[in-house]
Amino acid sequence: MGWLAGFVISGIALDYFNSVLGFFLFPTAFVPNWLIALW
Repeated sequence: MGWLAGFVISGIALDYFNSVLGFFLFPTAFVPNWLIALW
């Protein structure tokens, strides 16, 4: 279960990083990228 928790946490951190990066690079596309990250 440890590896699964690590995988989930890594995925969340990656989505967060991508959302922040997308926000700074493409502010107008921030919301769609954030919605896609939820899926």
